[in-house]
Amino acid sequence: MFKVKHIIIASILILMLSVTFVSIIFYKNYYSKINYAGSFSIKINGLNYNELKKIKFILKTPRDLLIESTAYASLSHINYGENRPFNNLYISIPDSLLSKINYLSISYKKHFYNYNKNEFINNWKIDKKNNSKLTKNYKVPSVIKKNTSVFSKLLSILFVIDSLLITDHLFIYLFCFLILIFLPLTLYYVFGSIYFTLLFQKLVNYKKLLVKSIIYLLFLAIFIFHLNKALSGYYFFSTGHIFIISVFIVIYYILKYIIKFFKIKNSNPANIRLMIISICFSFIIAESVLQIKKIYPLDLEKRNSLFYNSVLSSSEPDWFHTRTAFSSYYLKSNEYKFPRKANSLGLSDIESNFSKVCNEYRIIGIGDSFTEGDGADKDSTWLKELKRQILKNNLKQNFSFINAGICGSDPFFEYVLLKEKLLDYKPDLVIVTLNYSDIDDILIRGGMERFKKDGRVKYIYKPDFLLLYESSHIARLIMHNAFRYNYLLLKDDEYTIMRDNSKKMIYQSIELFSNLAKNNNFKLLVVFHPMKINILDSYFNDFSGIISEIEKKLPDVEVLNMYDYFQNIEHINNTNCYDYYWKIDGHNTGKGYCAFGRGVFYELKQLGIIDSLRNNYK
Repeated sequence: MFKVKHIIIASILILMLSVTFVSIIFYKNYYSKINYAGSFSIKINGLNYNELKKIKFILKTPRDLLIESTAYASLSHINYGENRPFNNLYISIPDSLLSKINYLSISYKKHFYNYNKNEFINNWKIDKKNNSKLTKNYKVPSVIKKNTSVFSKLLSILFVIDSLLITDHLFIYLFCFLILIFLPLTLYYVFGSIYFTLLFQKLVNYKKLLVKSIIYLLFLAIFIFHLNKALSGYYFFSTGHIFIISVFIVIYYILKYIIKFFKIKNSNPANIRLMIISICFSFIIAESVLQIKKIYPLDLEKRNSLFYNSVLSSSEPDWFHTRTAFSSYYLKSNEYKFPRKANSLGLSDIESNFSKVCNEYRIIGIGDSFTEGDGADKDSTWLKELKRQILKNNLKQNFSFINAGICGSDPFFEYVLLKEKLLDYKPDLVIVTLNYSDIDDILIRGGMERFKKDGRVKYIYKPDFLLLYESSHIARLIMHNAFRYNYLLLKDDEYTIMRDNSKKMIYQSIELFSNLAKNNNFKLLVVFHPMKINILDSYFNDFSGIISEIEKKLPDVEVLNMYDYFQNIEHINNTNCYDYYWKIDGHNTGKGYCAFGRGVFYELKQLGIIDSLRNNYK
């Protein structure tokens, strides 16, 4: 007859064999095929925009799934992978373009490799399976995969589901694993109800340990998930609560082992545990109250209190701060929600043609969320209103407009976008918009030095304790009131110095735009427009020094102070501000963008541009 302990031993052995069996299958069919775990950054030099559109990047996952992308969305740069596991990366290059490539550079795991034309041909092997007569697929050199550590491979598996690179095979392995775990329970029934009852009574003693282990494992998984997202600059409403619980768990075990090590008498573990739980619960309540009351919220947290990202995290895949090509998304906050769709350039606009029709006058508006039209429908942006105002004048030209506004952009991102992508569209007029937020954006990101040679972007400013500040409202309360830091974790005197330097860099960016305008024969108009806070405070002097410098040193650059237009022509002030700006979010409403568009049209008339177009095409 089998004894209960025999059944337990047999169950444990079967469980161990099951885990071993599944692990071997997983290793052979998945883990062993992970050659790379991390992001690639590739730059191709020597090809123009249209030629880059013909190059494809093919990502092969460990389950032999092929994911294909083109290079044109990022021009000469492509980033792949993030933390996702993959087997190989191929570049599909037509034979006619191979001779035009000057060099190809690739970065992976902080290692950089450069290949000129001959080195590329010698080191990048041709994939013989998937070639055509005119195009060949070139495989990333195997020397690069030596930089992939075991730890990064294991870490990458955590992102399998998130990356959507998983296939049904892996689900089958997990299903088999669960079946084999419950196999011992099936054996209990086979041996009979008596033995099952005895075994159950035996396992009752392990019930608390089992439950505790499951709770700790679940919490550990949740903690790792939140920590990983926080390190990447993304936060949830629950991030602060998870970190608070984690801190108090650590404190509890530290106290527990101190008492045990020093053999402190008269210490009741139950009382210590109750004290820790009570204090932890108090902190969680305080965090929740501050969160609900929106005490010291981040700007992006005001838009979405459930999920928000850091303004200080550099998450740019390449030099171009644009959307994913052809993606559908929403411009939304707690006050509004408007659908948008990106074109092939990753811009919130329809597709534009490179070539112009006869008598076509092309206008490009470039800026941040206020140009993209955040807070209004796609037909209510200031560029759409400018178009309506121009068409009312019955001019004989064919007008075309390109909206190159992107939420979170700044003058240097806009300059690179214009120079590398939009000049191909041969604009006649470029309108660059700037506002108060650009000063802090450049303070954080820097100027042209943010753009690295390997195609990455690296911001110049990242303060200490940023993770703590952005994840916890309690931490913000302490840092603002006890240490007198602002939202960038700077003291007032530091902030003033860095803002002044940021303003100088804004002027430098306008110099870059000015040189680009001269060399490419287009007219440049720079618009300084107010935000909600400027209207409410009746203050807009931050750009006065920059405007004076432009008027003195850059005579070819036209400047519009939209604040003066809003005050004197549209009569927008602190009494009717919320008719033109969303109360919480702060972006313009549709009515506000219409006033913005009328302001730009008013300036074009004052500059004589509208009359010159009318006279040139009579």
